[in-house]
Amino acid sequence: MNEGKTDIRSDTSVSKYGKVKKTILIFYVLFSILTVIKMSAFLHGTEDDEIDDLRNQPWQQKNEGRLRDDETDGRRNQRLVFMDNVTHFLSHIPKSGGTYASSMLQKLLQAAVRLPNNRTERDVMMAQAIFNRSMHDSNFFAEPEFNQSMFDEGLYWRPEWRSRRMPPVDLTGETDAYTPPFVCDHGFGTAVSRFQPYFVRQQRIRFKCEMWVAEGPWNDIAHNVYTVLREPLSHVLSQYFHCTEVRIRQEMPAMDVWLETYANLKEEFPNKGKVYYDRLAALQKRFRCYNPIDSESVYTAFRYEHLPEEYTYPYPNTENRDEETKKLDKSLFEDLKRRFQIIGDTSQMTKTICAIFIDFTQGKHIPDICDCTHAKGDGDEDHGSRTFFISNLYTDPHTLSFQNNRLKIGYTPEQNSHGVKHHGSAYLKEMAPDQRELLTTLRSNDLLLYNISRAVFAEQIRDMEARYGIRVCDRWNQPKT
Repeated sequence: MNEGKTDIRSDTSVSKYGKVKKTILIFYVLFSILTVIKMSAFLHGTEDDEIDDLRNQPWQQKNEGRLRDDETDGRRNQRLVFMDNVTHFLSHIPKSGGTYASSMLQKLLQAAVRLPNNRTERDVMMAQAIFNRSMHDSNFFAEPEFNQSMFDEGLYWRPEWRSRRMPPVDLTGETDAYTPPFVCDHGFGTAVSRFQPYFVRQQRIRFKCEMWVAEGPWNDIAHNVYTVLREPLSHVLSQYFHCTEVRIRQEMPAMDVWLETYANLKEEFPNKGKVYYDRLAALQKRFRCYNPIDSESVYTAFRYEHLPEEYTYPYPNTENRDEETKKLDKSLFEDLKRRFQIIGDTSQMTKTICAIFIDFTQGKHIPDICDCTHAKGDGDEDHGSRTFFISNLYTDPHTLSFQNNRLKIGYTPEQNSHGVKHHGSAYLKEMAPDQRELLTTLRSNDLLLYNISRAVFAEQIRDMEARYGIRVCDRWNQPKT
């Protein structure tokens, strides 16, 4: 029988096999319809108990009503569908410890959050494989579809494309499609608008992104934004050494020439403008390195253009200021605090990482190594200065402490310095006065921002400690061995 010709078939030609096949087809269609209805209810927020549980997860909290029209071109803004679910974003300012922070945040997640019913990653991987073979009509582990023209034409956000970008996942553990939470680090060059909702590791297990990390500036698409600032002068030096010792650029000149070139550009165009940005782009293309001019202000969207020329923000003491200056101090402070849930400091990296994680989980998961409420010696020089291991609940939920399943916590220059031999903070102490003056010229706005950010971070820590009745560690509270 030629099954390709099915236009005209008589009743007498329908075989018993054909009837069985037809019955199976009808059953499959009905099952598919029921599945679509169920997933539609899931994706559109049906108020079932299961969905309530999902929404009660601390990192699943999200603001409503964020969809709006783009007033600039008359089209609907691209903050649609999945973008409304970017709940937590760590804006990684290059050369400020973002890679280390991202790694530690993922480890804290694995150490503090148990998977449903004490599952392990292996359990999840095997269940997802079963789901992929028996229940899902496409590859559960496939990378999401994307192409630039589809994005530019606004098709990427239409409902019919949603399933191609984000196949169904179970966040509560009710099915084999359960997808554990993950901190997804997109590295360099990924715009917030292109963040993916999940991460697939080696085409074998899928994780749900609950926090996104990327080398990108502050963006109000994300509901909760975090960042880490670095002392600005040492930050410039770190940028330079990265381009001369790690990603060796033959185009990079001597340090003084590099600093003077950018300092002259900044002084020549105090009000910026098109010519300034054209020249800036040409310099970056020429040197193939970072732009050192107030780069932390760029990443934090710090508004300094209309500040008085001699304005300073002394930290920690802002007393003896006239009323007008105090108003300006408060305005800058409140603006930075409003835009960042946590704005940390590399000189307080452990406290920064712990604060970000505690805020991320809304205080529902406070790791012991971050809680120094009853710890002694948190301020001691040796406390928290070395690496140590903690249990990984993703692989060892019963904390049997198998060595190969444990998580390594702490900073090691060999692993975390990315191969840089000279470090900005140490080199800064040896610089001549005229070189420091060049650095100060390049980072005049960042120096102001840094002082404000430290004041904001101090208040954010005070608020957090009062809210949860804890003392956030300055250094890791290492478990007793």
